[in-house]
Amino acid sequence: MNTVKIKDETELVNFLNNNPNGVISFELEGCPACKELEKQFAGKELNGKRAVVIAQEAPDLVKKFGYTAFPSSIVVRECEIVDEITGVKPGVADEITKKLEGASNSCKIV
Repeated sequence: MNTVKIKDETELVNFLNNNPNGVISFELEGCPACKELEKQFAGKELNGKRAVVIAQEAPDLVKKFGYTAFPSSIVVRECEIVDEITGVKPGVADEITKKLEGASNSCKIV
């Protein structure tokens, strides 16, 4: 899987502009639950890309989104947020993968 590290708002905007489907995970360095999420995504085929925001490296982004629990993930399908998930549970990467199955590689126009 292709994972992109996001360090600031400009990088996040660029990621979103270029990836209509994907997941953005806000994580803490050294967090056991965050490491578990990484393990779950290892080797997964995702219809889109995955971005990771490390809280210690991008505190302004974390503050902007208001996250206080980690990991917290945003699922984007066809340029729309379809889910926000806090924490990690067994099978969460599979759950996210299913939400992106069959998504068009362009933004949904309503």
